[in-house]
Parts: sequence; C-alpha cells; structure tokens
Amino acid sequence: RVAYVYCGVTSLVVLAIATCRGAEIAGFKLTGIDGYALVDFLHDGFTSGSSRQTQSDLSEKVFVMTHSYVFHPNFLTLDIGGGFTREDLSLDTNAGTTRSGENLFSFTTHANFLSGKPIQGSLFYDHLNPSVSVAPGEIMVQETDQYGFHFSMSNVDLGLPLSVGYTHNQIQGKSTGRIIDEELEQINFNISHAFGSLGSSNFHFQSADQSSRSGSLSLPIQASTSSFQGANLNTRLQFGEENKYGLTNNIFYNKRKYALALVDQPEQSDFGFLLDFRGYPSKKLNYFGTYNLNRSDQGLTNLTIQSLIGGFSYLPATNLETSFSLKTERNEATQYRLQSNSADGSIRYKFPLWPGNMQISYAARYEQRDQQASNPLVDILDEQHTLSGTTQIPLNNLHVVAGSVVVTNQAQTQTYIENVDYILILIGAETRIQRLIGGNIIDGDTVLVDYTYDIGGSYASNQLDQTLNLNWRLARDIEAYFRLYDSSPNITSGFSSYQLNKVRDILLGFRAEAPLIKGFSLGGSIETEDRDETISPYRRLAGDVFLQTTEPVFSFLNLRATARQSFVNYTLSSQDQELRAYEIRAWARRFGVDFNGSAGMEEDVGAPIPRKREDYSLNAVWRKRKLTLTSGLTYTRESQGSYSRDHTIFRISGKRDF
Repeated sequence: RVAYVYCGVTSLVVLAIATCRGAEIAGFKLTGIDGYALVDFLHDGFTSGSSRQTQSDLSEKVFVMTHSYVFHPNFLTLDIGGGFTREDLSLDTNAGTTRSGENLFSFTTHANFLSGKPIQGSLFYDHLNPSVSVAPGEIMVQETDQYGFHFSMSNVDLGLPLSVGYTHNQIQGKSTGRIIDEELEQINFNISHAFGSLGSSNFHFQSADQSSRSGSLSLPIQASTSSFQGANLNTRLQFGEENKYGLTNNIFYNKRKYALALVDQPEQSDFGFLLDFRGYPSKKLNYFGTYNLNRSDQGLTNLTIQSLIGGFSYLPATNLETSFSLKTERNEATQYRLQSNSADGSIRYKFPLWPGNMQISYAARYEQRDQQASNPLVDILDEQHTLSGTTQIPLNNLHVVAGSVVVTNQAQTQTYIENVDYILILIGAETRIQRLIGGNIIDGDTVLVDYTYDIGGSYASNQLDQTLNLNWRLARDIEAYFRLYDSSPNITSGFSSYQLNKVRDILLGFRAEAPLIKGFSLGGSIETEDRDETISPYRRLAGDVFLQTTEPVFSFLNLRATARQSFVNYTLSSQDQELRAYEIRAWARRFGVDFNGSAGMEEDVGAPIPRKREDYSLNAVWRKRKLTLTSGLTYTRESQGSYSRDHTIFRISGKRDF
C-alpha cells in the first residue's frame, strides 16, 4: 500500500512539473500580502410603550492575509491569515446599564493543490469571530469554525468530469435576546458527461446533517436534528438541422427527516420526472410537448400529480401572433382525487394608430374539473415564506381552516405565537401572514408554516377565463393600457363547501416620461382597478411620480426622487390599504471619491394596525492605487402600532494590498 501511495504522489508531482515547464520554481515563495483595518459601530433600539432597550457594539478589527506557493504556483498555493478583534458591548434598559468587552482572534488557511490542472483540490480551515446584527435591537458575537475539502477532475481523458466537496460548520453565539448553536455537515458530489454536439447530462448529489439549539430566549427552545439527501439527473439534448429540436429530461429525488427533542417526526420525500420536447421547424412555427410527474410524501399525506401538455405558437403575419395548447392533469392524494382538462389559446395583433401604434390581444382558457374527496381537508407541512418588514405574505392555498396554522423557525427549534410574533389576516378566501416587529421573528427571516385547507368536497365544474388587453403606445415613453378579465366558474354536479369565485376585473392605466428642463426628466404613472368578485371585491387606485437627472448636475451629481401612493378598499374586509412612500437617491464622484446616499419612507395607515418604515444611508469609497478606504452610515426605523425598532450601522474600513 505504501508503494501505491508513493507512486501516486510521484505521478502527481511529475504531472505538475511536466505541465509547468518554464515557470518559476522555488521551495517556498511569498507572492503577496494584503490586509484591512475595520471599525464597526452598531446601535439598536426597541421601544414598547414606556419600555425601551438600546444596545451598542463597537468592533475594531485588524486582519492580515498572506499569499504564497510551494515549489510552483500550480502545485501548491497557500492563503494564510489571522487577525485581532476587540468587541465592546453596552446594553441599556429601564433596569440599568451593562457593559462588557472581549478580545477575539481569527485564523484562516486555504491550501490549493494543482490549480488549473485536470486534477485539482483544496483544503481549508477558518476560525472567525464576526459580530453580526441578528435583528434590530440584538447584536451577537459569533464563534464560527469551518473546515473541509474540495476535489475536482475536469479532463475527460481521465474519466468523467466530476467534483466532490465536504464542509463542516459549527456556529455558537449569544446576544441579549437570542442564542445560536448549530452544527452542519454537508457533502456535494457532481458528475457530468458530454455527448458531443448532441448535449450533456449532469448528476448532482447532496447530503446534509444539521443539529440546532438556536432561537429566541423569549420562547422555549427544543433541540432539533435534521438530515437531507437529494439527487438530481438533468439531461439536455439538441438535434436536427441547426439544432431545431430540443429534449430535456430532469429526474430528482429528495428525502428529509426531522427529530425534535429526540422524537422522530414523519419522514418526507419528493420525487419528480420531467420530459420536455421543443421544436422550431421555422421562424413562424414552434411547438412543444411536456410530461411532468411529481410525488410528495409528507408522512400522513401523499400526493401524486401527473400532467401532459402540448401546444404551438404560429406567426401567420409580421404583426400577428397566435398560440394554442391542451393540458390534462390528474392529482391523486390520500383523501381526494382530481382530474382536469383544459384548452387555452391567444391571439395578438399590432397595427399603426396615429399617433403611435396599438396592440390588441385576446386570451381564453376553458377548463373542466372533476374532484372526489373522502375528506375535503388537506394538510400542508413546512411551507416556506420569507417575512420582510411588515409585508403581508399570502399562503399558497386558499380556504385555510381557522386555527390550523402553526409557524416555526427553519430549524424547527421554536414555535412562534400568533398575535405576539405574527398575525394572520383573512381577505376573502386568502390567508396572509404578517410579521410583528415586537415579536421574535427577525426581519427577513424564513419561517415554516403548517396548516390545513379545504379543497371544497366532491363536485364537478367548468370554468371559462377570458382576458382582453389594449396597449396604445403614443410615443417612445408614453403609453396607455386597458385590461378586461372575466372568470366564470360553474358547478355542473355535486356540491362545493364554499362559493366558487366569479370575477370581472377592469384595469386602466397610463404612464409617461418626458424632458422637463435641460438635464432633468419627469415621469410617472397612474392605475385604477375595479375588481368585482364573489369572495373579495375591491377597488384600487395607485400612482407614482419621479424626477431624475439625465446628465450629471454640476458635472458630478445625479439625482432621482420618487413619490408613490396606493389606495385599496375591500368591500368585505377592514384590511384596506392607504400607502404612501417617498424616496430620494443621489450619487456622485468628486475629488476621486464615489458617494451615494438615499432616504426613504413608507407608511400604510389603511389597515387596523398602521405601520411605517424609514431608511437612510450614506456611503463613500476612495481608491488610490492599492489602498481602498470605505465608509458607510445606515439608519432604519420601523414602527407598528405601539412598537418601534431602530437600527444604526456605521462602518469605516481601510484595505491595503502590498
């Protein structure tokens, strides 16, 4: 075995020498040094009634990175660095002030073998101590350890091109309101094969194991473990004269498993098969056919979806375009079966109309649907949604059963509380989730939502959807448009547990931009919509106006100012919208420095709980040869009802290459 290892290493060395003749060879050579000095100041505050909490963090960092190689740059390169960090934290509450300080050290090393060669690899290890703002009002100093390797083989003469990588991450940290304790191991394997000019196939496999005890200190935390294995095979082929025909095949299989507090949860899996054929026999005609199979197993619920669709688009004249398609779909779940057949077509015609030109289009879709349900209630697990600010996010399915919604963090270590961390808003048949800024969900965090929805029972129906669009472009930057949408569902047999939604929607809009004075342009748009429907009728009026420079003012300053308003009045709901927003952005280059800044405000007072958000930023970058100086100041404030949060970041850094 020793002889085999010796021969293998010798072969790699000989290969490196043979392919690098003429380059500089040295036992060890330092090729470069770079580094940076960084000062970060973060200040966060949270106010609720008479209670206020503020937290600040002053972080001073110095980091130096060296670049070198052993024997030859293509044989072994080394990137080794380290640094010192001083963290000073201060917490001020109604009960008093607490201060703490800490000295931290960081180290990183990356080794790359045979860079640019048919066989290459790398090893890495990082020990870092970043200070991060995990949420407005919460600053955390983390301890992160990461190590792993990457190996790739790209020369087809040596076998199939492949790559494999392994990464291990461990993160620990704690702030005044949150703790992070996570460990992740991940393996990636990728292999591909080319069929010459015909196309190629690619196979990817990923495996990940994660354990977590992270979450808010305001809620119970239960340890969770999860494992994921996923495989995907994708093949793309092109054939025929001038590659006028294409075939795509994609097959995937994923398996997920969770355990909460050492109790195993139902195993989940997904399988998919896609076969797609496309033909482009001429510039006027193209056609397609697609078969899709998806199977989802969520423990107590299984769902299989099969669909077959085919169609074409045809351009009989220069300004005339038509399309037509047929689709059949069959859904089979544990508690219901659904069959639907549909046909849809469209026609679009463009013609001159003084002034400008007019485009008119008409589209129609007819569907027949038949579903049989032994139980009309369907369970959904782990539906992902990202909650940014206080924006209302609709769930993927309508007719959600009241009281069935459960919201957790991604690691499933914590279950969030309705009306404390989030609220649910019902508008017609749609259920929306909205983050509360006084709760434990971080701005921009992704949550998992479990719920039950009603599919409506056993019935058959048909539905005709029609859309008419008129678009009149009077000039290059002046346009008026009109849309009429009509949807008419009807039950032909059986009984639905809820009303089918008949819709008649009329939309009218206008947008324009024109020169104002030399160097400036003025533009804007206005849009009105009247939606008459069974479940949730509403009226909407929205508009915006902007002023921007078309050439720099004083030869260095550019500006854009925007104002917009939106009003939505729901007939059957109190969740109206009365939103107004303003933003001004400026950017310039002066004395060799690049400046940019912005100020913005968005406020909605139409809903029962008013919300407001303000954002301000100012940044500057100066570069001189190998020296770069950067500074930035950002301030954000958001309020919702009696709660408010503010977040301030100031950063100044210098980077120097030697």
